[in-house]
Amino acid sequence: MNSNCESYGQAGLENLTVRKVYGQDRIRYLRCHSCGAEFSERKNTAFWNTKNPESRAIEVGRQIAEGTSIKGTSRLTYTHPDTVKRLTLKFGQHAQDFHEQEAQQLDIDILEMDERHGYVASKKAAVLGCGIH
Repeated sequence: MNSNCESYGQAGLENLTVRKVYGQDRIRYLRCHSCGAEFSERKNTAFWNTKNPESRAIEVGRQIAEGTSIKGTSRLTYTHPDTVKRLTLKFGQHAQDFHEQEAQQLDIDILEMDERHGYVASKKAAVLGCGIH
C-alpha cells in the first residue's frame, strides 16, 4: 500500500505478516516488514470498507453480472436495494480501474461480440410501424 516501499507491487517476497484478524469474515490486517505499513487485505479491492458479509457481496455481484435488476438482486440476495446500488457502483469502478490498468497496448486480430437483442422503442410501436395492425 505504500508506493515508497522497496517491496511495493512485488508479489511473493514474503514481507507481509498477519498482525490481527477481525470482523465476521475474519479479514486479515497485514504488516509490511520492509516499511512497517499496516493495512487491511481488502484495501484497494471492491470489498474495501464494505460492512456486508463477503459471501453476500459476491452474490450481489453475480446477480448484477447476470443482468438481474437492482430490485431483483435485492430480493434474491436479501439485501437492501440501496446496498445493491452501492455495491454495484463499487464493483463497476473497481472493474473499470482494473481494465484501465491491465488492458494496455493490446494487439487484437479478431473481435467477437456477444449477441444482445433489445428494443429502442416499444414493441407496439414497432408492429404499428411495419404495417401490421
